[in-house]
Amino acid sequence: MTAAAIKTRLHALIEDIPDYNLEPLLEVIEEQYIQDDIPTRADLEAIRKGREEYERGETLRYEDIDWDT
Repeated sequence: MTAAAIKTRLHALIEDIPDYNLEPLLEVIEEQYIQDDIPTRADLEAIRKGREEYERGETLRYEDIDWDT
């Protein structure tokens, strides 16, 4: 099947999806199949918090973690 035929079929299938399933489907497609390296707001917030924790000395080195407990 060609890419054009697949896209046509996908468009047709979308019309049959109940409205309550559209948002979860969109999330799955974006997370699994859309490749982008642009950080989200949540990513930027997590980076900011991690840097603040590091600056306060609240982080552990990987080697210092006891993985057996």
